[in-house]
Amino acid sequence: MRNFCFSKNNQGSVLVEFVLILPILLMLLLGIFGVGYYMNLKQIIIFAASSGAHTASVTNNNDAIFRVINEQLGKFNFDLSKTKITLDPPDASIFTRQRGTNITVNITYVLPKPIEFYESSSFTEIKTSVSAVIACVPKKENTPEYSCDSK
Repeated sequence: MRNFCFSKNNQGSVLVEFVLILPILLMLLLGIFGVGYYMNLKQIIIFAASSGAHTASVTNNNDAIFRVINEQLGKFNFDLSKTKITLDPPDASIFTRQRGTNITVNITYVLPKPIEFYESSSFTEIKTSVSAVIACVPKKENTPEYSCDSK
């Protein structure tokens, strides 16, 4: 048997191991920050869509829906020019949507700078949809009064 003698001076090997592991740790850390940033934006957009769907359910008024969504996104300094908000059904007349029908609020937000680690389209824009049931309808045309009873 041969007895191998290793040097007792390990100071250089620790530095070499650190240099080899550092790029992997940095990529992992940056990936965590990128995914966290994306998830935070997604949550804000989902909340804005939910607020818009709630407003749609209660007021059934397109202007009020868009105003609430823009206010929610504006609180977090979103670039509203990169935001596309659509309603389904898109009827501009509040009298074409009746109580008990569904309305869906769709928001698409294009990220200012795509997350660089992933090249899929899901990391260049955020899409979300929230549905609600119309609960209130106007009592009379061109009035701010709404009827929310079940009959």
